[in-house]
Amino acid sequence: MKKSIVIISFSYVDKDVRILKQIKALKDDFNLSVIGYIQSRSQLIKGVKYFELQKTEKNILLTIIYLTLGLLFPNFYNRLFWRRSEYIEARKIIEKLKMDFIHANDWEAIIVSNLKNKKTRIIFDSHEYFPEMNIKNCFERIIVGKYRKQLILSLEQPIFFKMVTVSPEIADLFKINFNWDAEVILNASKYHPHEINLCKSNQIRIVHHGHALKARKLEEIVKLLKYLDKRITVSFILIPTDKKYYNNLKKYEKKYLNRFFILPPVERGKLSTFLNKNFDLSIPAISRINLNNLYCLPNKLFESIIAGLAIINPGLPSISSFISKSNIGIDTPNKTRIMAEKINNLSIEAINHYKEQSLKLALLINEENEIIKYRKIYED
Repeated sequence: MKKSIVIISFSYVDKDVRILKQIKALKDDFNLSVIGYIQSRSQLIKGVKYFELQKTEKNILLTIIYLTLGLLFPNFYNRLFWRRSEYIEARKIIEKLKMDFIHANDWEAIIVSNLKNKKTRIIFDSHEYFPEMNIKNCFERIIVGKYRKQLILSLEQPIFFKMVTVSPEIADLFKINFNWDAEVILNASKYHPHEINLCKSNQIRIVHHGHALKARKLEEIVKLLKYLDKRITVSFILIPTDKKYYNNLKKYEKKYLNRFFILPPVERGKLSTFLNKNFDLSIPAISRINLNNLYCLPNKLFESIIAGLAIINPGLPSISSFISKSNIGIDTPNKTRIMAEKINNLSIEAINHYKEQSLKLALLINEENEIIKYRKIYED
């Protein structure tokens, strides 16, 4: 008889890449239910039972008041958390369901999943180091970070049966600060076989792809063009998540005419081929506004590797370890002029070598190999 697993995530479960990987890994061998937000029911996976939650908007002023009061009276933290109706609804759903496991994605889900019935085993899948998730300044780091830590540490023990996260460095943070052991399951991309698309001496094409978010400081990549050779172009493939920021970035197209381009989003299934055919170098991330940015191994890194691109890394430690082990690109200081000089000094032979190494690494680090780890957790 199949065991039952409930996946819970306060994200759009029809779009969230890591959730989709969990579903793909587990749906054939377990009775699988998924609780979360749904953007398009047409994208739902057959054979899985979905419970849709309605997303509520935060009251910013009330949140600040509760967080401030919580510094003196911790009970306000609980009051703030359970003001969100989707958290209450999700708790009601899992209390009614018969299940062997709960796969709780991120800190909100682990709180909602903390049931008195300890027969249900919880796997905590932390997509980031949750005390610093979406943190943008010192005030948020102190106020919001404490709120999350207080809620998690006040839960009935044991909080979870097993834990997974997204990079070795983030796993280290959990060990140092919580004494939690986390297995690493990378956000690796689906494998696509590609031939190497050799870089040509008269044009070197840099790309960054993802969401247009102010916190990512993408303008720092654009500023490289002031110092880069004229043969080098920079393109962004962007989802206009923050439309105001997106429009501000668009203005650089006039400043760097025929050297800077903003391209529309590409379907995920076609992205790898598009990157492979049109670009040579990828800058997956540049912002280091919080520890998650500093220690990230983002989807776009693995998408670039699958596509066979050379990686340019502005000193982010997690990506540095990938580069040093696999020889897929270069590390540079996070300083515009020095970074541009190191890119200018790259020979065509070196770029093509890094591209070839990325294609070799893609055979080892890909979605197919990583989702086996999800199955193994439950088999064990």
